[in-house]
Amino acid sequence: MVTALKVTSKSVDNTQRKSAQEMLASIQSWQHWDEIGLVVAKEYYVTSKDFAVALPEYQKFLCLAVMGYEGLGMYSNLVDMLWHGHILTTVLYAEFCTSILGKFVHHIPNTAVMVSEEEWKTCRSCRNCSISCKFCSGGGSGGSKETFIAAYQAAFGPISPVWELSQSDGIAC
Repeated sequence: MVTALKVTSKSVDNTQRKSAQEMLASIQSWQHWDEIGLVVAKEYYVTSKDFAVALPEYQKFLCLAVMGYEGLGMYSNLVDMLWHGHILTTVLYAEFCTSILGKFVHHIPNTAVMVSEEEWKTCRSCRNCSISCKFCSGGGSGGSKETFIAAYQAAFGPISPVWELSQSDGIAC
């Protein structure tokens, strides 16, 4: 699971939703998305059809990042492949982050913490964490599905099925 984003409990008003739409429009207008599609096709065998489905969701994920949401996980293998492909184009990714997002958005991969089988039976996700890995402080401070859903719905409304929210607690990338 990628923990690059965080949600506060406050609600998003119409002004904030409008700014989310403005930021999303800026992200969508970037001129190099076709190049990212070629990289994702070559490196991850993502079809142009799947790229077209996942790209708007990746763009929304980036929008949440620059809106100040932190502690959100990645809940789509397909969207994660787009992020990886984007990062592989290091010059374009750095330029995109600087010129469009106004800050660099780091990808923090999920790295397994070695725990005993007994601890794993209890933990299984940051929500139930009792060991506090380097990405959370235990007790649910990591990226949960609920946190992601709250942020996404506040900014964009109904969630696309591209997000695999019923299948996992996050994508190991």
